[in-house]
Amino acid sequence: MSPPDHPVFAEMIDFLASSSTPAHMVVFKLSPAAQARLEALLDTHREVGLTAAETAELEVYAQVNHLLLLLKAPARLATAAPQ
Repeated sequence: MSPPDHPVFAEMIDFLASSSTPAHMVVFKLSPAAQARLEALLDTHREVGLTAAETAELEVYAQVNHLLLLLKAPARLATAAPQ
C-alpha cells in the first residue's frame, strides 16, 4: 500500500477537504483507531522489531505527522494573530 492509499492519509485529506479553518487545523487529531494503530506499531518496534511492511506503515505515520506539523504551524500563527 502506497502512502497516499493508507487510511491515515485519507483521514488527513478528508479533514483538509472539509473546508477546515485555522482554528480547526490547530486542534485536529487523527482518529482514536489511527492513534491506537500507531501506538501498536511503536510498541512492537520497541519489543520485538517490525516487519518490512510494518516499518513502511510506521513511515507513513511519520510522513503524516510531518505534514500536519507543517500545516499546523501557520494555523497557529493565524489563530494567535490579533484580530
